[in-house]
Amino acid sequence: MYVDFQNFIIKEQAEEVAKILNDNDINVIVKEVKPNVDITFSNTHSLNYWIRIPKGQVKLAESILNKGTNSIKVPEGHYFLEFTDDELTEVVKNYYDWNKTDYQYARILLDERGIKYSEEKIAEFKNASLEELRAPENGKSSWIIAGFITAFMGGLLGVIMGWNYWTEIKTLPNGEKVHRFNAPTRQKGKLMMIIGLVVIVLAITGRILTL
Repeated sequence: MYVDFQNFIIKEQAEEVAKILNDNDINVIVKEVKPNVDITFSNTHSLNYWIRIPKGQVKLAESILNKGTNSIKVPEGHYFLEFTDDELTEVVKNYYDWNKTDYQYARILLDERGIKYSEEKIAEFKNASLEELRAPENGKSSWIIAGFITAFMGGLLGVIMGWNYWTEIKTLPNGEKVHRFNAPTRQKGKLMMIIGLVVIVLAITGRILTL
């Protein structure tokens, strides 16, 4: 069984990591994923390239990539060279917000500056970063109000927006799937969809009865 392991915006970066894993006898699939149309206008984006690996090899793959920092050098002129210790630490803490090459550069530079983190601390950072990504979003009030108005007017857009708020799922970098929106937003979305459907059905019924 394959699971989503890491995601990238740039294809070449995904292929670079895929090659490292393949060279270490891990079967890799690079999957291109087109961004979803965001009907709820929440301004989030989907990354375009997912690396998928066998579920049982996730820890091995992470270990291989972490060890890879020993043979990597930060290129001259790289913008991380201008980062302060605190800024580089933020990169390390937010593992899933950066491509893996930059993440490795940040660790290397911190090591060179005498700031070293144990693997246990790195794991703690990653878990905290994942928890932030796992946290459900609160739908924007202005768009929820607009959705209800559209639903009461019998607009199909209100039904679609309600369905998205109620059911939309996001995939975390570790392959876990969770609801995108929090419970109150999802309940509003469900209600929005129901209202829209009821209004549409009543409108259609009214037209049929007047024929």
